[in-house]
Amino acid sequence: MAAQEAVVEAGADAIGHWTKENGFPASLPETVADPFTDKPLGYRREGATGFVVYSAGSDGKFEGGTAGEKTPPGQTAFRYLVTNQGVVQ
Repeated sequence: MAAQEAVVEAGADAIGHWTKENGFPASLPETVADPFTDKPLGYRREGATGFVVYSAGSDGKFEGGTAGEKTPPGQTAFRYLVTNQGVVQ
């Protein structure tokens, strides 16, 4: 599975958790591996209403970037944030 597909799938799972549990998970299941590292994808909560799932990338160093900034070229992340105005991705 390519990195982009893996982070989108894991992001969809986190959104599904939010729908069922009224909150994002504290961590992701370790079932989807980062294709670059064979370790679990990176994941972190961003406030009470958001998260980012990311691949470490070919250099193994990407840590998901910063909310509000574009993902650097060659890196893969899925960021999701719910605000009063709706969803920001």
